[in-house]
Amino acid sequence: MNTLVVFGATGQTGSSVVNHVLNSPLKNKYALRAITRDSSKPDAQAYITKGVEVVQADAEDASSLSAAVENAHTVFIVTATVYDEHLATREFRQGKAIADAAVAAGAKYLIFSSAVHTNDRVDVFESKVVLEKYIRSLPVASAFYSPGMFMQNLLTFMKPRPIESSVEEYSMVNVISPDAKIPLIDIVADTGKFVGAILSESERFAGKTLYAASQMRSLQEIAATFTEVTGKRVRYLQIPDKEFIKVLPEAMAERQVAMVRWFENPGYFGEKTEELVEESAKGLEGLKDLKVFLKENKALA
Repeated sequence: MNTLVVFGATGQTGSSVVNHVLNSPLKNKYALRAITRDSSKPDAQAYITKGVEVVQADAEDASSLSAAVENAHTVFIVTATVYDEHLATREFRQGKAIADAAVAAGAKYLIFSSAVHTNDRVDVFESKVVLEKYIRSLPVASAFYSPGMFMQNLLTFMKPRPIESSVEEYSMVNVISPDAKIPLIDIVADTGKFVGAILSESERFAGKTLYAASQMRSLQEIAATFTEVTGKRVRYLQIPDKEFIKVLPEAMAERQVAMVRWFENPGYFGEKTEELVEESAKGLEGLKDLKVFLKENKALA
């Protein structure tokens, strides 16, 4: 049985991969090794009870990476995005360290959670694109998983906010057109389904990218779905960049504006976003619908 090593195994993306494999026929094809920076975490300990090997490692510690990827066949790599001035250099350094360690250990296949090239407009995406280019240059097969906008964002910094004059009325604010479509994915429920497709047919997907989303929705449609699910009136309001920046965490404010501007023009995955999303989701069952996601997470409760 081949060993599948999953980095970030207790995070949203990595845990989705681990849990999908555990609950699908892939468990008969791969022996799982979950990599975490803290093996004492409850989530990490829970893996052990399910027969998953748990290894503590840090991308900044080369010696720990050697042990993490020992005898690995396939390695799933996800890098953390930290919104500071070192975002790009840190992400490349850490991802390169993992990829290099995997190749040195004899791994045959790498899967990287990447993003789309934005002509340097969105540094949060470009940092992953540079790393993807490096991984493609390595002497092993590789495939790439590029997720759409996380539905989870709608529960945090993008969630509707109460309008002061009304208890039952909320607003969602952003800078893009009410009709601009954005690809959405429940990163916890559905990452594993897309990565699982790659694991099931690794030769078919070698060198390719899956553009992962369950559906395309505009912010106006998202607001309407909040209203339908919660019974509270939610409106989408398009506001100027300078006003939007005020409602975002300072470290990510300007980056978020650049990012959502890209979502609108040319589109999240470029001009062919809808076509890429539709093609990538072919054959996948049970992808999470936004309405179901909001119900399950008791949005605005």
